[in-house]
This record gives sequence, structure tokens and C-alpha cells, in this order.
Amino acid sequence: MKSLTPRQRLLTALDGGVPDHLPASVHGWMRYWLDKYLNGASPEQAFERFDLGWSLYEWKWDVDKGAMTNWQYELKELDPIDGNRIELQTITTPEKTFTQTRLWDNFHSPWITEYLLVDPEDIFIYCKFHPTETLDLDFERRVLDKLGDRGILRNCRIGPWHRLCEYYGVEKMIINSFEYPDWTHHAMHALTELDLRCIASMNGSKTDLVETGGGHNSSTVVSPSLFSEFILPYEKRIHDKFNELGLKTVYHTCGGMMPILDLLVEIGSTSLETLTPPALGGDVDLAELKKQVGDRVSLIGGFDQYNGFENASSDETRRQVRHCFETAGAGGGYIMNPSDHFFEGSVENLEAYADEAKKCVY
Repeated sequence: MKSLTPRQRLLTALDGGVPDHLPASVHGWMRYWLDKYLNGASPEQAFERFDLGWSLYEWKWDVDKGAMTNWQYELKELDPIDGNRIELQTITTPEKTFTQTRLWDNFHSPWITEYLLVDPEDIFIYCKFHPTETLDLDFERRVLDKLGDRGILRNCRIGPWHRLCEYYGVEKMIINSFEYPDWTHHAMHALTELDLRCIASMNGSKTDLVETGGGHNSSTVVSPSLFSEFILPYEKRIHDKFNELGLKTVYHTCGGMMPILDLLVEIGSTSLETLTPPALGGDVDLAELKKQVGDRVSLIGGFDQYNGFENASSDETRRQVRHCFETAGAGGGYIMNPSDHFFEGSVENLEAYADEAKKCVY
């Protein structure tokens, strides 16, 4: 087979095809890693440094300024605690004001210390006044021109269940699904309708891949029965719209997925990620996963970044790459990524990761 460009290689795998060699990328570059290991390089510079296929996350959503009279958004920093940043988000609507507090570990990532929504009616007020977002297609075209044949452009529309868990708290949402199932369905419906209005604005988009789903949709968080009743029907509506617009999607479950594989396929997404192994809190056996669904969806992820980047020699990194190629990569339809973000790992191991992928020839 003739040599493909990085873009051709990634798109071939997304379509379930067989590229020239194993496509390799990363699920985003964390600023902490770039600062510590690449002297503050940009994501684009990191992709170039290791000659990996670009998976570029750049998009811009616009909001009708007229709608902002009923939706006042403010984000400000509070006094730090133990060197960590504190962010206060305030949303003011004609009926209620919502606040959320996040604490930022300066070296890694944030976590929520005060949830945005509290009372049952809050989600309906939130959706009632939330402005409809419109994808900026001119901005997208400029990014695609910059990207060229070096990789693919990704967007992100995380699903309604994951967002409800972020707004109310995951424990509260799981309890509500048992105690207040009607409310849970109504809340999912309200957010889905909001999403569908935003997705409609993507008509004409040339985005290569839209990330959907979310970590709270993983089987390490919810049961198959909860997923089937409260998540699947709404995600199908969302993915039906993406499919209608001709946009490829990747359903993101950064945790367990083996007990819900058939349900995940039923959603109608082009691809599944992050294929997280048990060593990182997931449950994925790559060979078994490929056997069960590899002929129905393409796959992204699966590389154990802890035992392949952080806690590894370069030889071990190469062995991990070979394992991904020989299992999930068998017959194509697979893009190797670390199974989500990573914060540690030597430059030498990233070099071995990229180099060994090129040697995994179909």
C-alpha cells in the first residue's frame, strides 16, 4: 500500500478501513506535561515533535447577543487556597441565579466543590434561558486550512447524562433515577432538546470527529439497566441528528464499557473511546472488545499510559504499542491513543510510542 498522509491514515481508520500503518495520536496534550517535558510547547508543536497524527481540538460557538439579556454569565477567581486557584461561575436568569465553584490544582486539573444546580426545577430553568449556540463555520474553515493533511479536527458535545452529573452530582443523579424516574426522564429530555438546537447549527460543518458521551456514562459509574432506560434513548436522538448531518462521532466512556458494549453500538456513533484498561480503572480487554464490536464501530484509545509512558522503559512502551496493534488494531478500524489524558511520561517514551506505530505495518 502507498504511504498515506496522517489525515488520510486517521480518516481511513475512522471509517473502519485498513491504513498503511497503525495510526497514532493522543487524546489532547495536558498543559502540565507540555510545560514539564517540552518547555511549554504548544499542542501543535508537540504533534510535530513526535510526528504523530494531529487530533486538534479547536472550535468556536457563537451566541445571539439578544438572548444574553436573560442569561448573564460571570466567571471570576476567588482567593487561592493552599496555592490552588478557586473559580466562581455565576449564571443569572430572570427566574434564578446559579453558582458553581471549582478548585484548580495548579499542576493537573479542576474539580467541582459546589454544584451548579440544586433543586429539581433548576434544570428546566437552566434550559429555558440557555442561549442556543451556533457553530462558527468560518472559524472552523480557518482551523482546517491550518491543519491541512497533518490530522483531523475534533469538536466536543458531551451528552446530557454526563452534564447532569456535573451539574447536580453523580450520586444524586443515580439516586434520582431510582426515586424520581419521571423527573430524570424530563431532565434528560430538556437537555437533549437544547443539544439538538445547537447541533442543528452544525449543518455544513467539516469537523472530522465530534466527541460525545462522557465519563459518567461508563459502566463503572452506571448499570446497564440505568444506561438502557435513561441514557440510550436520548443519545440515540442526538446521534441520529449527527448522522443526518453527515458528521462522524466518537462516544467517550473513560472507564468501564464491556457490560454495555451492545448498548454503546446501538447509540449509532461512528467510533468508541477510550478503551480504558483495568490498570487505569477501566475494564477493557482489547482482544475481546475487538471481537465483539470491531466489525460495527471503529475504535480509539486502548494504550495504557501509566504502564506505557509514566512507569515504563522505552522497550515497554514499544511492547504496549504492539499489543494495541495486534489486538484492537487487527484488521484496521483502529486509532491508537492513550486511554485519556496523561501527566507524566518521558520524551523518550513518546518517541518510542510514535516510532513503533510506524513499524506496525498492515
